[in-house]
Amino acid sequence: MIHRQFYRRAQGVAVALLVCASVSAAQSPATSVCNGSAPDADARIARIAARVFPSVLLRDDTTPRALADRMRALNVPGVQITVIDGDRIAWSRGFGVRDASGAPVTTQTRFQAASLSKPIASLGVLRLVADGRLGLDDDVRRHLRSVALAPTPFLDSGTVTPRLLLSHRAGVAVSGFLGYPQGEAVPTLAQIIAGAKPANHPALVVDAVPGRDNRYSGGGYTVMEQVLEDVSGQPFPAYLAREVLAPLGMTRSTYETLSPDAPDDIARGHHGSGQPLVGGWRTHPEHAAASLWTTSCDYAQAILAMQRAARGGSSPLDARLVREMMTLQAREQGIGVGLKGAPTPFRFSHTGSNVGYKAIMLGYLDAPRGAVVLTNGDNGSELMNEIVRAIAEEYGWNDMRPAIRTAVALDSAEAAPLVGRYEVTPQRAYELTWRDGSLWAAPSGRAPQRLHAMAGDSLGFFFDAELFIWPIRDANRRVTGIRWGAPGNAAEARRVRP
Repeated sequence: MIHRQFYRRAQGVAVALLVCASVSAAQSPATSVCNGSAPDADARIARIAARVFPSVLLRDDTTPRALADRMRALNVPGVQITVIDGDRIAWSRGFGVRDASGAPVTTQTRFQAASLSKPIASLGVLRLVADGRLGLDDDVRRHLRSVALAPTPFLDSGTVTPRLLLSHRAGVAVSGFLGYPQGEAVPTLAQIIAGAKPANHPALVVDAVPGRDNRYSGGGYTVMEQVLEDVSGQPFPAYLAREVLAPLGMTRSTYETLSPDAPDDIARGHHGSGQPLVGGWRTHPEHAAASLWTTSCDYAQAILAMQRAARGGSSPLDARLVREMMTLQAREQGIGVGLKGAPTPFRFSHTGSNVGYKAIMLGYLDAPRGAVVLTNGDNGSELMNEIVRAIAEEYGWNDMRPAIRTAVALDSAEAAPLVGRYEVTPQRAYELTWRDGSLWAAPSGRAPQRLHAMAGDSLGFFFDAELFIWPIRDANRRVTGIRWGAPGNAAEARRVRP
């Protein structure tokens, strides 16, 4: 473990935070599975809360990074964490507050799970497959009764199937959804697919050859939602509640639209500035893609069920179909989940990003362990990854622990030629800036992250995997672009603004 002596000294940093968390858990009407903890849970939680980790940890760095301090710095009011260890819920805790009232996050507080909706939605589709009512490789046009996919030059260039829709390979437009502020008109599922008002996005058309590319598509999940409704004859939220959520014991989870006026323990969303979302949260009628409300403990029970089914143990899920779900469909892509490891994956995961909420879940296939982190702030992506790395450091999950590096000194004169904006496309851009004595990088949609020079012109840093920047220079040594990515899998971005 990294700097264990530091952990022992730093446990006091987290005392106030842990008191809040313990009180929250004690006061909540949590189920026994969420209230129970492993014998060593309190000590482990203290160490995790005392220090969370950046993706790259400089050798001998003992900088304090208490969870409570990071929450304040990133304007994330509340966090909920559940850890799986030894094929059980090791512990579940709430940290911080759910809204401006100061009400604490408990183990029963519901969060928007955003795209963590997709793996659970996939289980609903697999239930139809298990019942023989749908085939993973069926042409979905055979099952669509309420709407038809709009004709495009690509629609007949391949077959749109549930397998392709759930693995982001069907070529369906629209990667994600912004949701609808409280009080705004909300479109029907048919209007969402057609891109008709009041939908706030284009139509969900097939605009690429089905099966050719792996391109993230919340639109594909929404088409799949319509297929599920047409085959089952039921609204998606009701079908998922009966066929998936209830059998998995996810009693605090729902795909239904919640009212901000409901007397419930619900975390309100917050912008990156810390300001609360008007009305509490945005409504997501795209249920399969983005509307799940859940708790980290509820979601962890789904992870446990998937893990047990994958290894042939006792589970309410169909073992054969879960193993299919955990089989690579494309690079690092399964059915409904991301996969790590080839040719045999050892970990499945997913992240979620709605306005005001960020989330992550992961489970291992080679060991009965995993974690779920839910947050109610737009800067929660950075925080949740820091928390996962702290969990990994505590429990010895080597693939997720922070990378230890020895940095090469880089002064402003050396960094100045690299500062600027770089684009692969206008939508896929990278901003490099110099501040606080360091070079920072911000890919589109991500918070800036400090870079550290590793050797020569290479600058290395981590997000979810090891990524590097290599400057591209012309004959006069002027920086004209960057290569961004992992060795052997980097994209070139041209410099568009110094």
